[in-house]
Amino acid sequence: MRFLKALWLIVFFFFSLLFFVQNNDALSQKLSLSFDTYYFDYVWTNTAVPLYVVVLLSFLVGALVSLGYLIMDRIRLRMDLIGCRRENRKKEKELKQLRAIPLERAPLIESGEAQPKGEEQGAN
Repeated sequence: MRFLKALWLIVFFFFSLLFFVQNNDALSQKLSLSFDTYYFDYVWTNTAVPLYVVVLLSFLVGALVSLGYLIMDRIRLRMDLIGCRRENRKKEKELKQLRAIPLERAPLIESGEAQPKGEEQGAN
């Protein structure tokens, strides 16, 4: 499975480099972003940066958000595993206690008379 992940990563990296090399002119164009808050009369504008910087930063932010989600899921699964192991230890301890109880054969009928199969007590 690790081999497939490494292969996929290599292919993805190759196509990303190919994309950037083939679109160098278009990605080198300057881009200026602005954010206008209509209610507070404040306009934020950044300095002009090449488009490839915006693409790479967007990819980085997406990767970090995905990584954070995966880490949180891993922590949740780890806590579930700890809870299951704790419950398993309790069940094993209870099982050992139950195995230590001696088994005694209880008499089937307390009146002392054995009845044939199929007949109920008190039936005609």
